[in-house]
Amino acid sequence: MLTSFRKQKAVLKFALWFVIIAFVVTIFLVWGVGDKVANANYLMKINGQTVSYDEYTTTLENTRNYMRSIFGDNFDSLAQDGELEKKVIEDITNKYLLIQKAEENGITVSDDEVLAMIMSIPSFQVDGQFNKEAYQTILARSRMTPQQFEESVRTDRIAEKMRELISASVSVSDEEVAKEYTYRNKKASVSYMAFHAENFAHEVKAEEAVLKEYFTANSENYRIPKRIKVTYTYFDPATFVPTAVISDQDVESYYVRNQDQFNTPEQVHARHILIRVEDWHNDEAVKSALAKAESVLNEIKGGLDFAEAAKKYSADSSAVNGGDLGTFTRGQMVPEFEEAAFALNTGEISGVVKTMYGFHIIKSEEKKEANKASLEDVKEDIRKLLTAQAGEAEFREYVFGKYTEIVKAANITAYNSTAEKQLPVRETGFFSAEDIVEPISANPDVMTKLFRLSKSEVSQVETINGVSYIFEVADVQESRIPEFDEARQAVTTDYVNAEAVKIASEKATEAMAEANIKAASEKTGITYTTTPQFIRVQQIPGIGMNLELNDMIFAAGAEKFIARPFINGSTVYAVYVNEIIEPSMDELKDYADMIKNELLVTKSDEALKSYLDTAKADAKIEVSPFYQNLF
Repeated sequence: MLTSFRKQKAVLKFALWFVIIAFVVTIFLVWGVGDKVANANYLMKINGQTVSYDEYTTTLENTRNYMRSIFGDNFDSLAQDGELEKKVIEDITNKYLLIQKAEENGITVSDDEVLAMIMSIPSFQVDGQFNKEAYQTILARSRMTPQQFEESVRTDRIAEKMRELISASVSVSDEEVAKEYTYRNKKASVSYMAFHAENFAHEVKAEEAVLKEYFTANSENYRIPKRIKVTYTYFDPATFVPTAVISDQDVESYYVRNQDQFNTPEQVHARHILIRVEDWHNDEAVKSALAKAESVLNEIKGGLDFAEAAKKYSADSSAVNGGDLGTFTRGQMVPEFEEAAFALNTGEISGVVKTMYGFHIIKSEEKKEANKASLEDVKEDIRKLLTAQAGEAEFREYVFGKYTEIVKAANITAYNSTAEKQLPVRETGFFSAEDIVEPISANPDVMTKLFRLSKSEVSQVETINGVSYIFEVADVQESRIPEFDEARQAVTTDYVNAEAVKIASEKATEAMAEANIKAASEKTGITYTTTPQFIRVQQIPGIGMNLELNDMIFAAGAEKFIARPFINGSTVYAVYVNEIIEPSMDELKDYADMIKNELLVTKSDEALKSYLDTAKADAKIEVSPFYQNLF
């Protein structure tokens, strides 16, 4: 199907679903498991349709890598335990439900749509243009066939079309837009007094019995997490000395078996100018476009630089680059364009060429004839490649062999106790899953796996930053609630602060019983601060951003205290609303479209959630007994 990529060059832009975005960014790192064990190793069945465990793990890894590409190292600290896994399962479930509902509604995706989506993926482009070789290379490296990839794109687009159908049922009225504009632009000014808990800590009596009672009521806050100690050995490919020798026969055999790698097809590096024709049924428009193309060609013949002419006249996106299309081979352009381009010698300019897009003028920057590299030309490159491959295979075999011996012995400790040549071993101290421990913390998945092992149990071979590791859990300290005396200092600090906050809150409540902020300040002796005007989504000067407090302020109305003291950490605020200013509606027209679009997105999301909640309630979802713990 993809042999005609550029023949279908109409660019269709779709808002790809999140799973596709993550897929495009990182799939090539982890794809390849496919459906090999889909039926034997399924995660769940949705209305009888099987979701393989491999699909779950692949999507999870894609999503995790995608999120890391956005948040960097911060992602691992932001992700709550099990939260991402549940979100991925939810996304997969939603996708299958949408696809099933789409099929019920007769929704399909054409080959042309699939082609346009794939052509728009940056990973498959070179210099902004789809590149067939890059596409095939990336898929081959990912152990995917074009058919598998295209089908994945098709199903995701079907799901997206179903989302669009649901969104189409949503509308936003002018009244809703005006209400939202008012909500966003209403302003307030407040005065506040800050009651700091530390100023009341001296009033708190931290008696033993009370502290123990507080500790008992809040014991989970002081839980000590599970901690493990790990012994590990490691194998660095950089220090591994392979013994494999690549013979001339090996080199020749590879050359013979991989002829396509050494064949360079006929290529053309070309520029073009496109005078686009939008409607071929409009004779006047066609005549006008042809006349313009001929006029541009005459200017070029008269001495106008081709690249400058492209920038000035071409309707193609390549115009900004002087019409440069890069280098292409046969089969990548529509037939008429291809025939004209390959008929030119280096430096020649074509006449006016008609295609489905309009009228073109083509310049051949360079034409390269097809050729084949001789064995003599490439033998050393082949030898280096085969040597590297053999070394990698030998290294993997060596590591796996040692791993097998370790498992047979029970663990690393047992192996080294009897081995003639001991493996290098390092040992960590006790650490929790949240601690930074080298080299383990460099791969959060390894950390997770280690905490699932029992004492003396050995991990699989894990690769971290290119080095292979085998870990043994040397000791385990299970999670526990400490004795009171162990936590006494932390308990005392927390109790005193909590009680001091209560006292501060009581003081603030008394102050807020006064008629206004000035009277409250005079009664308490605490000075107050008056803010400039701010809107609901802005931070309050001196306090910061807090949507709950902002809502309380706008709900209170002018010349009133808010409903209750506002507690922010160890500070309690008594907040008085000086004024509420309604926005002028004169500027509504400037923001109406933006607000309407944002409300449409919000309401569409709500409609989709409601639709999926109903679909889930009606669906028969069967979870594999092996993976109940994931749900």
